[in-house]
Amino acid sequence: MAVKSSGHDYLGRSTAKNSLLLWTAYFKSISFNEQFLLAGKDHGPVVTLGSGVGLKTIYAAAKAQNKMFIGGTAATVSPAGGYTQGAGHSAFSPLYGLAADNVLRT
Repeated sequence: MAVKSSGHDYLGRSTAKNSLLLWTAYFKSISFNEQFLLAGKDHGPVVTLGSGVGLKTIYAAAKAQNKMFIGGTAATVSPAGGYTQGAGHSAFSPLYGLAADNVLRT
């Protein structure tokens, strides 16, 4: 079985020959909230993404909300998938950490 969103993987791990492929590219929900409570602690503003939302889409949505999103430069990569699971390097990482450091809940 392989789970794939946008499928950007140089080693081809986003597909698996003769297996079941779960393609999540159509899960495109985005919601912004001003507070996120986890174990009784407020973690501040958050965004919740569907696994098919590409960086280009989230950047536009974040700009419309006057927010910032830690992401990479490939506009079609889906950050809720392998990008974040593989750490998620960004130009903002020296200031805000990797994308994986900014995940509050999966």
